[in-house]
Amino acid sequence: MYIVELNNSPITAGVEEYKSITIIPFVLKLKIFSNHVYYQNDYNMYIKYELGATIDLGIQAYKCYNTQNNKKILVTCVGNTKNPLKKEISDVEYTLLIKETRRGERIAYSGEFSEDISSYFSDKGQYLVRITGTYNNVESAIYFWIEIV
Repeated sequence: MYIVELNNSPITAGVEEYKSITIIPFVLKLKIFSNHVYYQNDYNMYIKYELGATIDLGIQAYKCYNTQNNKKILVTCVGNTKNPLKKEISDVEYTLLIKETRRGERIAYSGEFSEDISSYFSDKGQYLVRITGTYNNVESAIYFWIEIV
């Protein structure tokens, strides 16, 4: 589970996860795909900001557990899971891609994760923000859109 924040406020974000399972080392891997949307206060993945506004990006990753017979069992953090125990994952490696979507998919930024993303929005328009998180054998693509007006 991921919690994405802009200017310290949680936002709704989509997540695509790819889990690799090695069946025969160096020969055969199985990739499992799952798709989630983590809803926060609203259901809108388009967030509007004025040109020149300060935009700070934050992200936290969690695993959720329930206990049965004194054993921790990994469960989903959302849905029908009752009172899961959340544990923050601190060793996720993140990269960041910001792409303007109306002008031929112009890449505004591609590289290491950065918290202050204000300078990457130099023009008015719609931008896709994609954070890629890698942890063990799972790669997650977390995405949402920012509209600069």
